Amino acid sequence: MKKTSWTEVATGLQARNVSAGRRDADAFARDFAARARMVRQDGPESRQSVPMVWFKWSAVSVATVLVLLAGFIMWPSAGVNLVTHVKSLRVLAPHSGVIIMDDESGRGTVVWVTGMDSDGGNKG
Repeated sequence: MKKTSWTEVATGLQARNVSAGRRDADAFARDFAARARMVRQDGPESRQSVPMVWFKWSAVSVATVLVLLAGFIMWPSAGVNLVTHVKSLRVLAPHSGVIIMDDESGRGTVVWVTGMDSDGGNKG
């Protein structure tokens, strides 16, 4: 795809009699100042004050923190069993045995696969 230069664009616009529409800097500054002085179109009753917005966000934040604290306090007494148990295990690599130990005090499970070749996968 051929890139068009700016001179070709300007020539094409002049051929179509398209004006650039530029204004002088003073007219732009007057227009900008007039727009900057414009008053908002919505009434004051539709806008909330800043303290009310901060109050609403603070109330929501406090409520969230209280719900999270209540959840953490109630969690251990909820009777949820967090101990995992391995019901089935399939080892695809060659091995001689599998040992599965449940650690009730640490609430965990240890899976030990014995007799695996340590560098069998690193033929490099």
